[in-house]
Amino acid sequence: MKLFFEEMKFLLQNSKMGTMMFVGMLLLPVIHSLAAGSITDQDALLQFRYSITYDPFDALANWNTSISLCNWTGVTCSLRNVRVIELNLTGMSLRGTISPFMGNLSFLGLLILSNNSLHGHIPQQFSSLIGLQDLSLQNNQLEGSIPHELGLLTSLQVLRLGENNVTGAIPISFGNLSALTSLDLGTNELEGSIPVELGMLTQLNSLNLNFSRFTGALPPSIGNLSPNLSWLEISFNSINGNIPPQITNLSNLNFLALSANMLKGFIPSGFRAFQNLERLYLGSNRLEGTAKTWTLVS
Repeated sequence: MKLFFEEMKFLLQNSKMGTMMFVGMLLLPVIHSLAAGSITDQDALLQFRYSITYDPFDALANWNTSISLCNWTGVTCSLRNVRVIELNLTGMSLRGTISPFMGNLSFLGLLILSNNSLHGHIPQQFSSLIGLQDLSLQNNQLEGSIPHELGLLTSLQVLRLGENNVTGAIPISFGNLSALTSLDLGTNELEGSIPVELGMLTQLNSLNLNFSRFTGALPPSIGNLSPNLSWLEISFNSINGNIPPQITNLSNLNFLALSANMLKGFIPSGFRAFQNLERLYLGSNRLEGTAKTWTLVS
């Protein structure tokens, strides 16, 4: 070992080549780490490709090891560390399942697989994507329950799972998604009560829970949603009871749809104070009040 350091000292003192060798030795572990990460991402994407059984537009034709994964269709890499940060394959008419190996894309910030024909379950391995900000899987044929592990994705800002065949209840862990600005779970087979924990999503701008099988009353905590909430849609369910007066705390609503439920009682008088409300849908309920005299759609 002593002889090694003496040789290194000699090289550093007598040649630029020695300096380059020394720097190269220092960078070797970094280079190896970057290469290993890139290989992990490549393997994860190839596993996704293998799970696709129909690709009518050949969107994944260039997904092979002879081409850099950063040049694959739909893939965006970070310039700094050559890791996959975005995958957008919306509208490619892909058929197949979502590989659980997608959970190995540890630098992923955006995953958009909407408007395809994907089936099977939403992988619980998505919970490993701790930097994910946008998860859009709407308009597919996904089934099974929503993994409660998605509640670990605290960086998530957009979550769109609408227009699928998802069943079960909304995970109460969704209350942990404090950065969420858009939540779309509409047009599914979801059931049970709307969890009070959704009231903890104080950054929401839009919430869509329509065309499902939700029952029970609207939780008063709905009034705790972001004052910036502009879109609230919970039509075509089996929600019963009264409209909680706390809903009038959502002073910036532009669109409110509660039609085709089993709501009863009086329409809260505070609805008149919705200065930005342009569309109000309350029909096909058992409500009493004077909404039809307002300059809104009832």
